[in-house]
Amino acid sequence: MKNILLTLILGILLIGIASGEIQSLGTAKQGDCITLKQSYSNSSYSNISAVTFPNKTTISNEWRMTKNGIMFNYSFCNTHDLGEYQIDGHTSVDGIDTNWGYDFEVTTTGYKLDTSKSIIIFIGLGIMLLIGILLFIFGIYTKGIIKVFSIGLAVLLIAFSFGYTINILNAGIGEYTGLIGSFNGLYFLITVLLSVGGIGLILFLIYVAFQYFNKLRGFRD
Repeated sequence: MKNILLTLILGILLIGIASGEIQSLGTAKQGDCITLKQSYSNSSYSNISAVTFPNKTTISNEWRMTKNGIMFNYSFCNTHDLGEYQIDGHTSVDGIDTNWGYDFEVTTTGYKLDTSKSIIIFIGLGIMLLIGILLFIFGIYTKGIIKVFSIGLAVLLIAFSFGYTINILNAGIGEYTGLIGSFNGLYFLITVLLSVGGIGLILFLIYVAFQYFNKLRGFRD
């Protein structure tokens, strides 16, 4: 009976060693390379045996990892598809076959939002949008350069709020890529125009300050 129990325990341990474990690498940016690392002190090789892509297609092969001391490395760069990847491999540790695995998710930006972060970000964007709307209303009832600057700043804040929202949706569900490209061009143009307007406003305020200073000194009526 003792021998049977010892045999069962040893078998369970060997199965645990042979099966290895799946490690999560989190998220990665679409198109970027991911470095896979394995550390084995008593192993001469470590190979990738299969890659499962987000569309559930699996490619089986023997991709050999590069050994550096006790560390095995492989740079995986086929991350063009959005979604979850599974990479499986195997090695031999002290003569015992051992399987290992990685999983990770590819997004357009390299990160994935959780619920708490999304709430905080959307609250901040809502406040920015409200400020933009109030500035726009304020600009309507003013005149001159202040009117132009207020409305311009309001448009910038509103555009930024919508644009960042689109980027968040793109990071979360991988859509609107073309829309973001078009928006970024428009946003850049608006930023340039408002920057020029801001410089003009600063120069105007400097001019007004000099005029007021000269009036105080009696140089002009």
